[in-house]
Amino acid sequence: MSKTFNSKIYEEYINKDNLSASLSRIEKLLKRRDDDLELLDVKAEILNLMNRPDEAISIYQKILNIDSEYINAYIALSNLYLAEEIKKEKDYSKIIVDLLKKAEQINPDEISCYVLAGALKNNGQLDEAAKYYKKALKQEKGDNYFLENIWVEFGRIYTEQKKYTLSLDAYDNAIHFSVKENGDDSHCSEIYVAKREIYSILGDEDKIRAMDEQFAFAENKYKTDHKNDKRGFFHTCSPV
Repeated sequence: MSKTFNSKIYEEYINKDNLSASLSRIEKLLKRRDDDLELLDVKAEILNLMNRPDEAISIYQKILNIDSEYINAYIALSNLYLAEEIKKEKDYSKIIVDLLKKAEQINPDEISCYVLAGALKNNGQLDEAAKYYKKALKQEKGDNYFLENIWVEFGRIYTEQKKYTLSLDAYDNAIHFSVKENGDDSHCSEIYVAKREIYSILGDEDKIRAMDEQFAFAENKYKTDHKNDKRGFFHTCSPV
């Protein structure tokens, strides 16, 4: 049974202002229906919101023992492991890939190709990662912020593969979507750093100087226009 999370159930049972009461309510209901997948799903989400990821993971695994096609458990687990990866600075990419590949077999439209691509990239599967980043371009169509990030990842993959022309083209696409998102290239300084590194490998001194100038311009513009804004995704590196 391929079943996704019922958002109405979520809204009905989870009070984010009183998670302890929400958990107590769900546990009472589960005493009567301990194999109710939606209630277990809600309990896992509450535990996650309470910063109890290990318990949430255990619940999702219980769900999959009951129904191996309950797709939201795979997706939720992948998100939990992704969060734990960031928090603990541990590599869970193989686990995330395995979870999302299983979810994809159930319903490919439900998974985030961007998250799967990132896990594949971290796992060293660059060609496979590029394939899913291409799918992510379609999934995230219209979202300039995500499209910028996807093209940056293409640039990194192609650089690692020494496909420098493709990498430069990818970074130019990233700049294009950053400008569409922000109105200028003030968030693009790390992209200019990445392009500078490629031109350094290629020995193109003129392009290196051009990247230094664009980096300095983007940094100065960001600092001027966003004095109190810490969001800038690509503006914190030095070009040296």
